[in-house]
Amino acid sequence: MKILDLRIFIITILMPMFLFPAIGQPDDYLYDEVIGRYSMENPIIFDTNFQVEEFSTGLSWPTTMTIIDKDILVSQKNDGQVRHILQDGTLLPNAVIDVEVSNYVERGLLGITSKNSSVYLYYTESNQDGGDPIANNIYKYKWDGTTLQDPVLVKSLPSYPEATIHQGGVLVVGKDGTVYAVIGDQDNQDLERGANILQNQFAPPDDTGVILPVDPTGVYHAIGIRNSFGLAIDPVTGNMWATENGADRFDEVNLVLPKFNSGWNAHTGPIEQSRINVIDMPAFVGILKSQIQLFLSSFYGLFVLTNNYEYSEPEFSWESTIAPTGLDFAPSSFGKYGNWLFIGDCNFGHIYKFKLNSDRDEFVFEDSNLHDLILNNEDSVEEIIFGEGFGCITDIEFSDNVMYVTSLSNGIIYKIFLKD
Repeated sequence: MKILDLRIFIITILMPMFLFPAIGQPDDYLYDEVIGRYSMENPIIFDTNFQVEEFSTGLSWPTTMTIIDKDILVSQKNDGQVRHILQDGTLLPNAVIDVEVSNYVERGLLGITSKNSSVYLYYTESNQDGGDPIANNIYKYKWDGTTLQDPVLVKSLPSYPEATIHQGGVLVVGKDGTVYAVIGDQDNQDLERGANILQNQFAPPDDTGVILPVDPTGVYHAIGIRNSFGLAIDPVTGNMWATENGADRFDEVNLVLPKFNSGWNAHTGPIEQSRINVIDMPAFVGILKSQIQLFLSSFYGLFVLTNNYEYSEPEFSWESTIAPTGLDFAPSSFGKYGNWLFIGDCNFGHIYKFKLNSDRDEFVFEDSNLHDLILNNEDSVEEIIFGEGFGCITDIEFSDNVMYVTSLSNGIIYKIFLKD
Protein backbone atom coordinates (compact mmCIF):
# COMPACT_ATOMS: atom_id res chain seq x y z
CA MET A 1 0.00 0.00 0.00
CA LYS A 2 1.02 3.63 0.10
CA ILE A 3 2.90 3.12 3.37
CA LEU A 4 5.49 1.12 1.42
CA ASP A 5 6.34 4.08 -0.78
CA LEU A 6 9.80 5.49 -0.04
CA ARG A 7 8.60 8.73 1.47
CA ILE A 8 6.18 6.90 3.74
CA PHE A 9 8.94 4.45 4.65
CA ILE A 10 10.98 7.36 5.90
CA ILE A 11 8.06 8.71 7.91
CA THR A 12 7.07 5.38 9.38
CA ILE A 13 10.60 4.37 10.34
CA LEU A 14 11.77 7.69 11.72
CA MET A 15 8.59 9.02 13.27
CA PRO A 16 8.33 6.41 16.03
CA MET A 17 11.80 7.45 17.23
CA PHE A 18 10.49 10.93 17.90
CA LEU A 19 7.00 10.05 19.07
CA PHE A 20 8.07 7.25 21.41
CA PRO A 21 11.71 7.61 22.54
CA ALA A 22 13.72 4.86 24.17
CA ILE A 23 12.52 5.72 27.69
CA GLY A 24 9.63 3.35 27.08
CA GLN A 25 6.36 3.06 25.18
CA PRO A 26 2.92 4.10 26.41
CA ASP A 27 1.00 1.20 27.89
CA ASP A 28 -1.86 1.68 25.43
CA TYR A 29 0.36 1.30 22.35
CA LEU A 30 1.79 -1.67 20.48
CA TYR A 31 4.28 -1.70 17.59
CA ASP A 32 2.51 -2.38 14.28
CA GLU A 33 4.86 -4.18 11.87
CA VAL A 34 2.79 -3.32 8.78
CA ILE A 35 2.49 0.42 9.28
CA GLY A 36 5.93 0.64 10.90
CA ARG A 37 4.94 2.62 13.99
CA TYR A 38 3.32 2.34 17.37
CA SER A 39 -0.45 2.35 17.36
CA MET A 40 -3.09 1.97 20.02
CA GLU A 41 -3.54 -1.56 21.30
CA ASN A 42 -7.32 -1.27 21.08
CA PRO A 43 -9.39 1.01 18.84
CA ILE A 44 -11.54 3.69 20.43
CA ILE A 45 -14.50 5.80 19.31
CA PHE A 46 -14.54 9.30 20.77
CA ASP A 47 -18.32 9.63 20.78
CA THR A 48 -19.39 7.61 23.81
CA ASN A 49 -22.79 6.91 22.23
CA PHE A 50 -21.03 4.41 19.95
CA GLN A 51 -19.33 1.11 20.60
CA VAL A 52 -16.59 -0.70 18.67
CA GLU A 53 -16.04 -4.47 18.65
CA GLU A 54 -13.97 -6.98 16.76
CA PHE A 55 -16.41 -8.50 14.28
CA SER A 56 -14.18 -11.04 12.51
CA THR A 57 -10.52 -11.94 13.02
CA GLY A 58 -7.91 -14.17 11.39
CA LEU A 59 -7.81 -12.47 7.99
CA SER A 60 -4.58 -12.14 6.01
CA TRP A 61 -3.91 -8.73 4.44
CA PRO A 62 -7.59 -7.87 3.91
CA THR A 63 -8.14 -5.04 1.44
CA THR A 64 -11.79 -4.41 0.54
CA MET A 65 -15.14 -6.01 1.29
CA THR A 66 -18.64 -6.26 -0.10
CA ILE A 67 -21.83 -7.07 1.75
CA ILE A 68 -24.05 -9.57 -0.04
CA ASP A 69 -27.09 -11.34 1.42
CA LYS A 70 -26.05 -9.80 4.79
CA ASP A 71 -22.78 -11.76 4.73
CA ILE A 72 -19.40 -10.20 3.97
CA LEU A 73 -16.99 -11.22 1.23
CA VAL A 74 -13.51 -9.79 1.80
CA SER A 75 -10.51 -9.81 -0.53
CA GLN A 76 -7.05 -10.75 0.73
CA LYS A 77 -4.26 -8.91 -1.02
CA ASN A 78 -1.32 -11.30 -1.00
CA ASP A 79 -2.79 -14.79 -1.36
CA GLY A 80 -5.56 -13.91 -3.83
CA GLN A 81 -8.30 -15.42 -1.68
CA VAL A 82 -11.82 -14.14 -1.10
CA ARG A 83 -13.06 -15.09 2.35
CA HIS A 84 -16.66 -15.52 3.48
CA ILE A 85 -17.80 -14.03 6.80
CA LEU A 86 -21.24 -14.93 8.14
CA GLN A 87 -23.65 -12.47 9.76
CA ASP A 88 -22.42 -13.40 13.23
CA GLY A 89 -18.77 -12.70 12.32
CA THR A 90 -17.75 -16.32 11.77
CA LEU A 91 -14.94 -16.60 9.22
CA LEU A 92 -15.52 -19.74 7.18
CA PRO A 93 -12.38 -21.88 6.85
CA ASN A 94 -12.35 -22.23 3.07
CA ALA A 95 -11.92 -19.44 0.53
CA VAL A 96 -14.79 -18.92 -1.89
CA ILE A 97 -12.19 -18.43 -4.63
CA ASP A 98 -8.40 -18.38 -4.85
CA VAL A 99 -6.82 -16.52 -7.78
CA GLU A 100 -3.14 -16.22 -8.70
CA VAL A 101 -1.83 -12.71 -8.00
CA SER A 102 1.33 -10.70 -8.35
CA ASN A 103 1.48 -9.28 -4.85
CA TYR A 104 4.65 -7.21 -4.57
CA VAL A 105 4.17 -3.85 -2.78
CA GLU A 106 0.78 -2.47 -3.95
CA ARG A 107 -0.14 -5.28 -6.34
CA GLY A 108 -2.49 -8.10 -5.43
CA LEU A 109 -6.17 -8.82 -4.96
CA LEU A 110 -7.23 -5.22 -4.42
CA GLY A 111 -10.94 -4.71 -5.00
CA ILE A 112 -14.29 -6.40 -4.62
CA THR A 113 -17.86 -5.22 -5.10
CA SER A 114 -21.22 -6.81 -5.81
CA LYS A 115 -24.43 -6.12 -7.68
CA ASN A 116 -27.35 -8.47 -7.08
CA SER A 117 -25.84 -11.97 -7.41
CA SER A 118 -22.79 -10.78 -9.39
CA VAL A 119 -19.43 -10.19 -7.70
CA TYR A 120 -16.56 -8.27 -9.28
CA LEU A 121 -12.86 -8.69 -8.45
CA TYR A 122 -9.96 -6.40 -9.36
CA TYR A 123 -6.56 -8.07 -9.08
CA THR A 124 -3.06 -8.03 -10.47
CA GLU A 125 -3.19 -11.32 -12.30
CA SER A 126 -0.15 -13.58 -12.49
CA ASN A 127 0.69 -17.16 -13.38
CA GLN A 128 1.41 -17.84 -9.71
CA ASP A 129 1.13 -16.05 -6.38
CA GLY A 130 4.07 -13.69 -6.12
CA GLY A 131 4.90 -13.95 -9.83
CA ASP A 132 5.26 -11.26 -12.47
CA PRO A 133 2.17 -9.23 -13.33
CA ILE A 134 0.13 -10.00 -16.44
CA ALA A 135 -2.40 -7.17 -16.03
CA ASN A 136 -4.76 -5.58 -13.55
CA ASN A 137 -7.83 -7.53 -14.57
CA ILE A 138 -11.44 -7.10 -13.50
CA TYR A 139 -13.60 -10.23 -13.56
CA LYS A 140 -17.31 -10.71 -13.04
CA TYR A 141 -18.49 -13.85 -11.19
CA LYS A 142 -21.76 -15.48 -10.23
CA TRP A 143 -22.26 -15.87 -6.47
CA ASP A 144 -24.14 -19.03 -5.52
CA GLY A 145 -23.93 -18.48 -1.75
CA THR A 146 -20.78 -20.54 -1.26
CA THR A 147 -18.45 -20.00 -4.22
CA LEU A 148 -17.72 -17.60 -7.07
CA GLN A 149 -18.40 -19.21 -10.44
CA ASP A 150 -18.25 -18.52 -14.20
CA PRO A 151 -15.62 -15.76 -14.43
CA VAL A 152 -15.99 -13.23 -17.23
CA LEU A 153 -13.21 -10.74 -17.96
CA VAL A 154 -14.94 -7.35 -18.21
CA LYS A 155 -11.86 -5.09 -18.31
CA SER A 156 -8.09 -5.48 -18.55
CA LEU A 157 -5.97 -2.60 -17.23
CA PRO A 158 -2.19 -2.29 -17.39
CA SER A 159 0.21 -3.42 -14.69
CA TYR A 160 3.68 -2.59 -15.92
CA PRO A 161 6.47 -4.83 -14.59
CA GLU A 162 8.51 -1.86 -13.38
CA ALA A 163 5.54 -0.19 -11.66
CA THR A 164 4.93 -1.75 -8.24
CA ILE A 165 2.89 1.11 -6.79
CA HIS A 166 -0.21 3.15 -7.67
CA GLN A 167 -2.33 0.24 -8.88
CA GLY A 168 -5.56 1.67 -7.46
CA GLY A 169 -7.93 -1.29 -7.41
CA VAL A 170 -11.12 -0.10 -5.75
CA LEU A 171 -14.50 -0.92 -7.31
CA VAL A 172 -17.87 0.71 -6.68
CA VAL A 173 -21.39 0.36 -8.08
CA GLY A 174 -23.11 3.57 -9.15
CA LYS A 175 -26.72 4.37 -8.38
CA ASP A 176 -27.64 3.35 -11.96
CA GLY A 177 -25.89 -0.02 -11.60
CA THR A 178 -22.72 0.92 -13.48
CA VAL A 179 -19.57 -0.64 -12.03
CA TYR A 180 -16.61 1.74 -11.76
CA ALA A 181 -12.92 1.08 -11.10
CA VAL A 182 -9.98 3.31 -10.27
CA ILE A 183 -6.39 2.76 -11.34
CA GLY A 184 -3.47 4.94 -10.31
CA ASP A 185 -0.76 6.42 -12.50
CA GLN A 186 1.40 3.26 -12.29
CA ASP A 187 4.20 5.54 -11.04
CA ASN A 188 4.27 6.98 -14.55
CA GLN A 189 6.31 10.04 -13.69
CA ASP A 190 9.31 7.86 -12.85
CA LEU A 191 9.27 5.63 -15.92
CA GLU A 192 11.11 6.17 -19.18
CA ARG A 193 7.90 5.74 -21.14
CA GLY A 194 6.82 9.05 -19.56
CA ALA A 195 3.59 10.39 -18.16
CA ASN A 196 0.50 10.72 -20.29
CA ILE A 197 -2.43 13.03 -20.82
CA LEU A 198 -4.21 11.45 -17.88
CA GLN A 199 -1.49 12.89 -15.69
CA ASN A 200 -1.88 16.16 -17.60
CA GLN A 201 0.92 15.58 -20.10
CA PHE A 202 1.02 15.06 -23.85
CA ALA A 203 0.71 11.41 -24.84
CA PRO A 204 -2.16 9.12 -25.85
CA PRO A 205 -4.41 7.81 -23.05
CA ASP A 206 -3.33 4.42 -21.74
CA ASP A 207 -5.88 3.49 -19.03
CA THR A 208 -3.78 4.75 -16.12
CA GLY A 209 -4.58 7.52 -13.67
CA VAL A 210 -8.33 7.29 -14.27
CA ILE A 211 -11.70 6.36 -12.83
CA LEU A 212 -13.63 4.51 -15.50
CA PRO A 213 -16.80 2.46 -16.00
CA VAL A 214 -16.02 -1.21 -16.53
CA ASP A 215 -19.48 -2.81 -16.72
CA PRO A 216 -20.75 -1.49 -18.98
CA THR A 217 -17.64 0.15 -20.35
CA GLY A 218 -17.61 3.79 -21.45
CA VAL A 219 -15.61 7.02 -21.49
CA TYR A 220 -13.43 7.91 -18.54
CA HIS A 221 -15.36 9.28 -15.60
CA ALA A 222 -12.28 11.12 -14.28
CA ILE A 223 -8.64 11.68 -15.21
CA GLY A 224 -5.52 13.03 -13.51
CA ILE A 225 -5.65 10.50 -10.65
CA ARG A 226 -2.35 9.90 -8.87
CA ASN A 227 -3.63 7.01 -6.78
CA SER A 228 -6.83 6.23 -4.95
CA PHE A 229 -7.84 3.56 -2.45
CA GLY A 230 -11.39 4.78 -1.94
CA LEU A 231 -14.56 5.28 -3.99
CA ALA A 232 -18.09 5.79 -2.66
CA ILE A 233 -21.48 6.76 -4.06
CA ASP A 234 -23.65 9.22 -2.15
CA PRO A 235 -26.97 7.35 -1.78
CA VAL A 236 -28.86 10.65 -1.69
CA THR A 237 -27.47 12.35 -4.82
CA GLY A 238 -25.81 9.46 -6.66
CA ASN A 239 -22.58 11.49 -6.88
CA MET A 240 -19.21 9.78 -6.63
CA TRP A 241 -16.64 10.71 -3.99
CA ALA A 242 -13.03 9.56 -3.84
CA THR A 243 -9.94 9.75 -1.69
CA GLU A 244 -6.63 10.47 -3.37
CA ASN A 245 -3.11 9.99 -2.07
CA GLY A 246 -0.81 12.96 -2.58
CA ALA A 247 2.92 12.94 -3.20
CA ASP A 248 4.58 14.39 -0.12
CA ARG A 249 1.72 16.64 1.02
CA PHE A 250 -1.98 17.19 0.54
CA ASP A 251 -3.93 13.97 0.47
CA GLU A 252 -7.41 14.75 -0.85
CA VAL A 253 -11.13 14.05 -0.73
CA ASN A 254 -12.83 14.84 -4.03
CA LEU A 255 -16.36 15.13 -5.33
CA VAL A 256 -15.92 13.29 -8.62
CA LEU A 257 -18.51 14.51 -11.08
CA PRO A 258 -18.42 13.21 -14.67
CA LYS A 259 -15.48 14.60 -16.68
CA PHE A 260 -13.51 15.46 -13.52
CA ASN A 261 -9.79 16.25 -13.79
CA SER A 262 -8.04 15.67 -10.46
CA GLY A 263 -4.94 17.58 -11.61
CA TRP A 264 -2.11 15.08 -11.35
CA ASN A 265 0.67 15.50 -12.13
CA ALA A 266 0.38 19.26 -12.37
CA HIS A 267 -0.23 19.39 -8.64
CA THR A 268 -1.99 17.86 -5.65
CA GLY A 269 -4.02 19.67 -3.04
CA PRO A 270 -5.10 23.32 -3.27
CA ILE A 271 -3.39 24.83 -6.27
CA GLU A 272 -2.14 27.85 -4.32
CA GLN A 273 -0.24 25.59 -1.93
CA SER A 274 0.79 22.74 -4.20
CA ARG A 275 4.50 22.08 -4.41
CA ILE A 276 4.42 19.69 -7.33
CA ASN A 277 6.69 20.98 -10.10
CA VAL A 278 7.81 23.97 -8.04
CA ILE A 279 11.08 22.65 -6.65
CA ASP A 280 13.75 25.35 -6.88
CA MET A 281 11.20 27.72 -8.43
CA PRO A 282 9.62 30.84 -7.01
CA ALA A 283 6.11 30.02 -5.80
CA PHE A 284 4.35 32.07 -8.48
CA VAL A 285 6.30 30.30 -11.23
CA GLY A 286 5.22 26.89 -9.96
CA ILE A 287 1.57 27.93 -9.72
CA LEU A 288 1.69 29.40 -13.22
CA LYS A 289 3.22 26.21 -14.58
CA SER A 290 0.51 24.11 -12.93
CA GLN A 291 -2.22 26.32 -14.40
CA ILE A 292 -0.70 26.14 -17.87
CA GLN A 293 -0.43 22.34 -17.67
CA LEU A 294 -4.06 22.05 -16.63
CA PHE A 295 -5.21 24.34 -19.43
CA LEU A 296 -3.18 22.55 -22.08
CA SER A 297 -4.23 19.09 -20.92
CA SER A 298 -7.90 20.09 -20.96
CA PHE A 299 -7.48 21.63 -24.43
CA TYR A 300 -5.68 18.52 -25.67
CA GLY A 301 -8.41 16.38 -24.15
CA LEU A 302 -10.91 17.94 -26.55
CA PHE A 303 -9.16 16.11 -29.37
CA VAL A 304 -7.80 12.96 -27.73
CA LEU A 305 -10.62 12.15 -25.31
CA THR A 306 -13.34 13.90 -27.40
CA ASN A 307 -14.69 15.62 -24.26
CA ASN A 308 -13.23 18.24 -21.97
CA TYR A 309 -12.26 17.28 -18.42
CA GLU A 310 -12.45 20.08 -15.88
CA TYR A 311 -10.27 20.56 -12.82
CA SER A 312 -11.77 21.56 -9.48
CA GLU A 313 -10.22 22.04 -6.07
CA PRO A 314 -10.38 19.21 -3.51
CA GLU A 315 -13.32 19.29 -1.10
CA PHE A 316 -10.78 18.73 1.68
CA SER A 317 -7.02 18.17 2.04
CA TRP A 318 -4.59 17.07 4.72
CA GLU A 319 -1.36 19.06 4.68
CA SER A 320 0.64 16.07 5.93
CA THR A 321 0.04 12.70 4.32
CA ILE A 322 -2.26 10.28 6.11
CA ALA A 323 -2.91 7.81 3.23
CA PRO A 324 -6.72 8.10 3.10
CA THR A 325 -8.35 4.91 1.91
CA GLY A 326 -11.89 3.58 2.22
CA LEU A 327 -14.89 5.86 2.59
CA ASP A 328 -18.64 5.44 2.83
CA PHE A 329 -21.80 7.33 3.69
CA ALA A 330 -23.61 6.59 6.93
CA PRO A 331 -27.32 5.74 6.79
CA SER A 332 -29.74 8.38 8.02
CA SER A 333 -30.30 6.39 11.23
CA PHE A 334 -26.63 6.46 12.31
CA GLY A 335 -27.24 8.74 15.28
CA LYS A 336 -26.38 12.41 14.79
CA TYR A 337 -24.09 11.42 11.93
CA GLY A 338 -26.85 10.32 9.58
CA ASN A 339 -25.79 10.78 5.92
CA TRP A 340 -22.31 12.00 6.93
CA LEU A 341 -19.22 10.81 5.06
CA PHE A 342 -16.70 8.66 6.93
CA ILE A 343 -13.10 8.12 5.78
CA GLY A 344 -10.33 5.85 7.06
CA ASP A 345 -6.57 6.21 6.77
CA CYS A 346 -3.73 3.72 6.56
CA ASN A 347 -0.91 5.71 8.14
CA PHE A 348 -2.50 6.41 11.53
CA GLY A 349 -5.56 4.19 11.81
CA HIS A 350 -7.94 7.13 12.14
CA ILE A 351 -11.58 7.38 11.11
CA TYR A 352 -12.71 10.87 10.07
CA LYS A 353 -16.25 12.23 9.87
CA PHE A 354 -17.52 14.96 7.55
CA LYS A 355 -20.85 16.76 7.62
CA LEU A 356 -22.20 17.86 4.23
CA ASN A 357 -24.17 20.96 3.28
CA SER A 358 -27.78 20.79 2.12
CA ASP A 359 -26.70 20.40 -1.54
CA ARG A 360 -24.28 17.62 -0.51
CA ASP A 361 -21.44 19.04 -2.58
CA GLU A 362 -19.34 20.64 0.19
CA PHE A 363 -18.33 19.96 3.78
CA VAL A 364 -19.51 22.10 6.69
CA PHE A 365 -17.17 22.96 9.57
CA GLU A 366 -17.65 24.83 12.84
CA ASP A 367 -13.92 25.24 13.46
CA SER A 368 -12.85 28.38 11.59
CA ASN A 369 -9.39 26.89 11.06
CA LEU A 370 -10.97 24.33 8.74
CA HIS A 371 -12.84 26.85 6.61
CA ASP A 372 -9.91 26.82 4.17
CA LEU A 373 -10.76 23.11 3.65
CA ILE A 374 -7.31 22.04 4.80
CA LEU A 375 -6.21 20.26 7.96
CA ASN A 376 -2.94 22.13 8.39
CA ASN A 377 -0.35 20.73 10.73
CA GLU A 378 -1.17 23.29 13.41
CA ASP A 379 -4.95 22.75 13.20
CA SER A 380 -6.97 20.73 15.69
CA VAL A 381 -8.36 17.46 14.36
CA GLU A 382 -11.01 17.28 17.09
CA GLU A 383 -14.01 18.26 14.96
CA ILE A 384 -13.43 15.63 12.28
CA ILE A 385 -11.93 12.72 14.21
CA PHE A 386 -14.34 9.88 14.99
CA GLY A 387 -12.04 7.06 16.09
CA GLU A 388 -8.46 5.83 16.15
CA GLY A 389 -6.35 2.75 16.80
CA PHE A 390 -7.53 0.68 13.83
CA GLY A 391 -4.11 0.04 12.25
CA CYS A 392 -3.97 0.41 8.48
CA ILE A 393 -7.60 0.92 7.45
CA THR A 394 -8.35 -0.18 3.89
CA ASP A 395 -12.15 -0.12 3.67
CA ILE A 396 -15.30 1.18 5.35
CA GLU A 397 -18.78 -0.15 4.56
CA PHE A 398 -22.18 0.41 6.16
CA SER A 399 -24.95 -2.15 6.47
CA ASP A 400 -28.04 -2.24 8.73
CA ASN A 401 -26.88 0.80 10.71
CA VAL A 402 -23.47 -0.75 11.43
CA MET A 403 -20.12 0.54 10.22
CA TYR A 404 -17.65 -2.19 9.23
CA VAL A 405 -13.96 -1.27 9.15
CA THR A 406 -11.27 -3.41 7.52
CA SER A 407 -7.78 -3.30 9.02
CA LEU A 408 -5.04 -4.55 6.72
CA SER A 409 -2.41 -4.58 9.43
CA ASN A 410 -4.53 -6.20 12.15
CA GLY A 411 -6.28 -8.76 9.93
CA ILE A 412 -9.56 -7.76 11.55
CA ILE A 413 -12.94 -6.37 10.52
CA TYR A 414 -14.36 -4.16 13.25
CA LYS A 415 -17.99 -3.19 13.75
CA ILE A 416 -19.11 0.18 15.11
CA PHE A 417 -22.68 0.75 16.21
CA LEU A 418 -24.92 2.87 18.42
CA LYS A 419 -25.23 1.69 22.00
CA ASP A 420 -28.69 0.70 23.20
